[in-house]
Amino acid sequence: MTAFRIHFADGKTIVIDADTPKAAAAKATAAGHTGHISKIKVARDG
Repeated sequence: MTAFRIHFADGKTIVIDADTPKAAAAKATAAGHTGHISKIKVARDG
């Protein structure tokens, strides 16, 4: 699985492990995050 950083329109971010960006968005929604997703990026160690 790949770690995806999901950015919400209100400025919050979370990291979700999933196979695809679409699956990451679905997991974020299922976890109760209802804000508008502004972008999804692969999370990389800085």
